[in-house]
Amino acid sequence: MIIGQVAQDDLLLRDVVTGQLYRATEGDGVGLSYLLGVDGASVFDSNYLPADMGYTVSDTRTRARAGVFWQMGEDVSFFYGATYLSEEFEGQTEGQFLGSLKLNFNF
Repeated sequence: MIIGQVAQDDLLLRDVVTGQLYRATEGDGVGLSYLLGVDGASVFDSNYLPADMGYTVSDTRTRARAGVFWQMGEDVSFFYGATYLSEEFEGQTEGQFLGSLKLNFNF
């Protein structure tokens, strides 16, 4: 969900790991928008955590994220987001928090 004017008409792409949306195109508007999101997935197997190496993947994975788009002018924009990733395999004692940053300076 995006709340605000910035990024409403832009082409948005999704980061594979965090699920954060980022802008592939940027409009001319100035202002702020807030991003909120959550998703879940059923996990059956993992190329990155293979069973033959001793990993037992969790049955489910969840991600929660929040972020802010700030368009300061026609040629300058900023995005910062924070993401929570739940545990991905048995024995992982806790989830993890990730930060995302994107700065654009067009000249």
